[in-house]
Parts: sequence; structure tokens; C-alpha cells
Amino acid sequence: MEELAIKIAETLDISVQGAIDIYPVIRSQYIWYEVLTKMALWMVILIIASIIIIGVAGVNRDYTDKFDLRTEKITEEWVSIDKVFKKAILALLVFVVITIAITIVVPFLAPDIMLIKDFMG
Repeated sequence: MEELAIKIAETLDISVQGAIDIYPVIRSQYIWYEVLTKMALWMVILIIASIIIIGVAGVNRDYTDKFDLRTEKITEEWVSIDKVFKKAILALLVFVVITIAITIVVPFLAPDIMLIKDFMG
């Protein structure tokens, strides 16, 4: 713990006692920072997966006959592909909103970490 306090003191240009005093705050902010950045990474992965699913479902939807010429009704195959397509679009929108929210919230929940990160480059 003392080595960590010395490193924090050197980084922030404060006394070792000051570093020991702010350590709990820095620690909790770092936990928030790590959790939220990992969540943002997973959201980006899910956004990419949603885009791929939208592409595949869109192509399948275009190449699947919508109407059965004999009965003049919409085919079940097209309806199921359309459901996947619409759910993937909804998922994409939700993942984008969550990613934007995480990006906005991180500086508020971990301001000291963001400041240190900006100072260190």
C-alpha cells in the first residue's frame, strides 16, 4: 500500500499522506471506470454483431418470397426473417443508446481517473 501511495503522490505531485487520504476515492472511481469501459467494449462488440445480423437478415428477407402466389398470403418464412430483422434493429438502437450513455457517465463517476488519464497522455 505504501508503494502505491508513493506512486500516487509522485503522479499527482502531492504528499504521501495526501495520497493515502485520497486513495479510497481514487480506488472507487477506478472501479467505476474499469467496469464502465468494459461494458462499453462489450456494447461495441454487440453493435457489430447486430449490424452483421441486420445485414444477413436483410439479404435473406430480400431474397425470400414475401407472398405465396397460390394463397396470396405472406409466407411464414418471410415473417420469421422479418421478426429477426426488426429485433436486430431494435437491439442495435438499444446498444447504441447504452454506449452513448456509458460514454457520457464515465467522466461523472470517475472524474479524478479521467483527469489523471488526460495528464498522463
